[in-house]
Amino acid sequence: MWQIIRLCLIFTAQRTDIIEVGGDSALGVSVYTLSNPSRIVVDIPNAVSELDSTFDVSALEYVTAGRAAMFNDTTLRLVFEVDGMAKYSYTTDNHAMTLQIFSSSMKNMSYDTSANKLYLQKKDTIQTGSVKINDHYLDGYTDVVLPGDYSETFGSGTYDIDNGVIKSIQVSTSGGKTTIRFNQSRISCYSITEEQERYVISVKNPQDVYSKVLLLDAGHGGSDPGASGNGLTEKNLTLTIMQKVANYLDGSGIKVYVTRNSDTYPTNSSRAQSANAIADAMVSIHMNSGSAVANGTEVLYKNHSNDTGSNLTSLKLAQLIQNSIVSATGNTNRGTKLRTDLLILNTTTVPAVIVETVFISNPGDALKISQEDYQNKVAKAIADAIEEAFTYPLR
Repeated sequence: MWQIIRLCLIFTAQRTDIIEVGGDSALGVSVYTLSNPSRIVVDIPNAVSELDSTFDVSALEYVTAGRAAMFNDTTLRLVFEVDGMAKYSYTTDNHAMTLQIFSSSMKNMSYDTSANKLYLQKKDTIQTGSVKINDHYLDGYTDVVLPGDYSETFGSGTYDIDNGVIKSIQVSTSGGKTTIRFNQSRISCYSITEEQERYVISVKNPQDVYSKVLLLDAGHGGSDPGASGNGLTEKNLTLTIMQKVANYLDGSGIKVYVTRNSDTYPTNSSRAQSANAIADAMVSIHMNSGSAVANGTEVLYKNHSNDTGSNLTSLKLAQLIQNSIVSATGNTNRGTKLRTDLLILNTTTVPAVIVETVFISNPGDALKISQEDYQNKVAKAIADAIEEAFTYPLR
């Protein structure tokens, strides 16, 4: 049975926007949020509207725009655009639904989703030089810790963003310090600056901050052990070698991010996506497996459509790493190998290689890679090759 929908917008003194939706019979509504821009959606089945396609929301505090349209042949959709900090609740009673929209307890801040900047109104003085930025990118967030209790100024709660860079912002205070947590969709860098009437926390791509950015990957991990042989497991060795490579690159001028730093399993697609989003190149450390007689080192690569003669390419990176390891260790040189069947190589758009360090299925190779001195030698060779590779034009 079709029903005609009527709408009443009310603003109350209790800092709550109240929207009443009425029909000719009981309403079976579905209410949910969408992001970018933030909006509250009300779907009403078996309904038609006497409403204009857009309606005046100037009397409301938290709703910035409102519109109505048939979502499909049978469902009327009402959309209320809101600030990311707005929350809602609703009740239904017979022929009516009451939607209440209100602010979280966060206040005196706003987020520019296009510039990726959080603006803090200068209600109190913040010593920006004492702000701590704690990067937990492997856990998907970064904390900006203010040097004092600013709970009265900025409140607490969650600010939904979800623009592909930041998922949400959480504000909390404990131990006399207010923390602004940025839950990230990608690895980002942060800075806080002062303007005349506000403080600005800028969220930047690492490539906008560093001239050289590397993503180091320890293959496999967690529920994916990789290859095994001669008492060794690939996921453990790849993590050990990767951590050593990162240590050797410390102070090189290359900003190094890693895909994991413990026995976890980021998906291969997420590893590649991270490389594409923030890095100039990706090096993935692996161990090979085959027959008991197969041995040596090989580096896998795939050509990319954006490879150019002067810039660093996957092939150049593979050749440098291959030659460096063989020279440093005397391993059997199995060469660089073009592979088009591997997810990481297929889905990266930046220079990317997979380093098959040794064959852990080979007793001789396994014995060598189990020794720390040899691990150091391999890791140093990879790091040296990466440093040389990053002397090529990168962008």
